[in-house]
Amino acid sequence: MDLSFNFIRNLKRGCIAILGLVIVQFSCLSAAEYSSEPIIHSVFPLGGQIGQTFPIKLRGEYLNESYDLWFDSDFISATILGLETDSTSGNNKVQETKSGINSKLIQVLNVQLHVLRGATPGRHSLRVITTRGISNSLSFWIHTEPSYKETNTPHEVVTQSEQLDFFPIAVHGVLANPGEVDYYSFELLKSEALIFQVHSTALSDTALSLYEPIGSWFDPDRSHRIAFNDEPIFHPDLPTEPILEHHFKKSGKFIVRVSGFLGEGGPDHSYFLRIARASSHKNRDDLVPDNTIWEERLWTRPLQSNYIKKLQLRAVNLSSKQDLSKRGSSANIEGDLSAKIPSFYLRETDQEQSVPPVITLPVLLVGKIDVPGDIDQVRFSAKVGFGIAIEIETPNKTVPIFNPYIRVTDLQGEEVFTNVHSFLNANTEIQKQIKPKTIHSFPRSGEFTLEIRDITAVFGDSFMDYRVLIREQVPHMGKIHVEDDYLNLIPGRSTKLNVITDQEEGFSGSIALTLEGLPPGVRALTATESDSDKPLPVNDGKKDRYLAKSRKATFVLIVNKDVKPTRFPVKVRLLAQPVMNGRLGIETPVKELIVMVVASNEDNNLGANDSVESFR
Repeated sequence: MDLSFNFIRNLKRGCIAILGLVIVQFSCLSAAEYSSEPIIHSVFPLGGQIGQTFPIKLRGEYLNESYDLWFDSDFISATILGLETDSTSGNNKVQETKSGINSKLIQVLNVQLHVLRGATPGRHSLRVITTRGISNSLSFWIHTEPSYKETNTPHEVVTQSEQLDFFPIAVHGVLANPGEVDYYSFELLKSEALIFQVHSTALSDTALSLYEPIGSWFDPDRSHRIAFNDEPIFHPDLPTEPILEHHFKKSGKFIVRVSGFLGEGGPDHSYFLRIARASSHKNRDDLVPDNTIWEERLWTRPLQSNYIKKLQLRAVNLSSKQDLSKRGSSANIEGDLSAKIPSFYLRETDQEQSVPPVITLPVLLVGKIDVPGDIDQVRFSAKVGFGIAIEIETPNKTVPIFNPYIRVTDLQGEEVFTNVHSFLNANTEIQKQIKPKTIHSFPRSGEFTLEIRDITAVFGDSFMDYRVLIREQVPHMGKIHVEDDYLNLIPGRSTKLNVITDQEEGFSGSIALTLEGLPPGVRALTATESDSDKPLPVNDGKKDRYLAKSRKATFVLIVNKDVKPTRFPVKVRLLAQPVMNGRLGIETPVKELIVMVVASNEDNNLGANDSVESFR
């Protein structure tokens, strides 16, 4: 009896302990889940036509308390229709939230989208607003072409291709499974040129193929591939989506295929295919990097005649006496630096001369490496102490297809400097990289020759254009790097925001940073933090010629405990201002952050529905 009683008592205690542990774990999970920020993985369709109202589906996590959407355009709005659960995970690379917590439950938010006629065609961004805060951003395209949504009928083989009856057209589809391909057929009544372009999510690496059904005795459905494009090139900060222009020499039926280059697929791999006549197609303006972000170390950033003026807006204007003391005597610099930069066009007739043409700085050289082994040369003079900056732009073909090599020599043919950065990597191996920007200070006066060619010497055609800017150095603040583009703040807590500032061309001053437009009750304080020890480099080479000096700044955003949650996000601007020798430069906008104040866990005990109602 005693043994039985003790057994039952111990069993009861064990059950209570296990139940308590389960409750604690459930409570922790619920609190963790509720504190997780909303995240969206994909949207379908991936775009819409101007002036239309149409449904879209957003797949993501923690979307059960969504009450609105945020867009970067006032001409786009949304109405939330409802939420459903989708346990399909596919082969997606699930993105982690800032807290590092991931949910296994995928939710689908059904939304009615309204695109007014004043909307601008091109790439836009959307976010979901919930009581947990605002989500990450997804790209969404607004187009002028009529929309067509793929059917549920299988069209993964040529014989099942889906018929398209008109042009231009924007076809919206999903590569829903790994290895899936979609075929679309169309007919041409005459010989004409068409352009095919695919936009897709960041998860996808899509490819385009064109086929012509030719048939044979053995296979009447046989087709012949006539064109293919994965992407023009793959390089950081450049578009990776395929665009294919093809001139069809005859009328008839043709087929276009959309696929993942390496078989990528899953429920988040949505895309839309644009088909238009080449004569009416516009440039890929919606795919180029954002020109509002300052860039000066990219091969494709535009070098224009007002470039020095833009540099001076990021510098500190010194007095004329101070200015001369900083420059060193550079007698070959003529005219006002704030004036437009003259262009000098290099032609093959100039290069056939025994003596290269003489240029006066600053100058913008415009030319091309139109044949393999082509070397273009110019000559200039510089005095001792003159600091030169050379920047290269490749507007069409660029790295790694076109690799511009710049070499400066003296009159004896001795090399002075190049745009090749040589250094020892972690394996103590010599590594060399060509750079789009190089600076140098001349230790002696003289005349110098600048050579421009492709580093391989085996490529050359009419699309290997270059623009080379040669100018005096202007100490200025360079790019301001901010990783975050949105922040969800909680009352009574702090959030860290890191900013990396680049100092270009010997800029020795400070860069003052300001956050403008913070919600009431939110303070931005500057802070210091300890960096982890990094191993010393083996040998960085002459990195000052090729790399900007960088400094790190940290903001700590502190929210008062009594601050009420905000129903909609606000835009907070980050401003930067150069400071040198006690003088202030112009305050420059750097980036807009989307910021919300959300309720803390303690305020969410009433439940999700009560929280949503409190916002309405």
